[in-house]
Amino acid sequence: SLVNIGFDNRQWWGRNSHECQRSNHLCVLPRLLREISNDRPRICGRNERPTRFVPRRERFCSPRITRPSLLRARRWCVCKRGFVRNAWGQCIRHEDCDSCKAFPHMDFNVCETDCPLTCGRPIPLFCFVHCVRGCACPPGFVIDRRTIGKGCVSAKICPPMCPEHSSYQQCVSTCEPRCDVLRPKHCIKQCHAGDCVCHKGFAKLYEGGLMRCVPTLMCPKRYEEFYGQLYFVNIGR
Repeated sequence: SLVNIGFDNRQWWGRNSHECQRSNHLCVLPRLLREISNDRPRICGRNERPTRFVPRRERFCSPRITRPSLLRARRWCVCKRGFVRNAWGQCIRHEDCDSCKAFPHMDFNVCETDCPLTCGRPIPLFCFVHCVRGCACPPGFVIDRRTIGKGCVSAKICPPMCPEHSSYQQCVSTCEPRCDVLRPKHCIKQCHAGDCVCHKGFAKLYEGGLMRCVPTLMCPKRYEEFYGQLYFVNIGR
């Protein structure tokens, strides 16, 4: 039978390969549709609903300040009626979305930290997430102290302050060199809040409630004694 389904304002359709070749639209045969459906999740998240037939792109509250990877992603689960997705990937109500439109580069977050990153200020080492609801700076943005009232600015324009021999990066690898932790077997790059990353040849050292970057070979002797002779190889030098 004919497959005719909406997808990004176009149609995927076709009884057979001949009809697909004649079509000017995106085309999926029934057997391919079954293969695609095998990737469909069984349960959607909070305030989400499943799509019909194929994954599709989402509607976002603030697409201009949302990471391109989120905007381009095709999802089996999309926000249900009355909700849109925010820059953190959560489904929020339209009224919550609208409440942040007056503040530059802000989006509504359902679980924001009490100590957000701020332009020109050090990154707090210890901060508890109390899930504060409200307007916040999305990933890649920081609090702008220069504005009157609330507002955020791109971290590329005004990053947080970092210690000597380090710089702020939005995406941080789990394998970044640290004196106190060995490099994991598998590295994952995380692009959420961002962090200060030591320059090449340096490693993070936490002492006295502060973070600083030291030459890798200058990591305290106690860590080498604890981890063994392969210590300097395994901290990501």
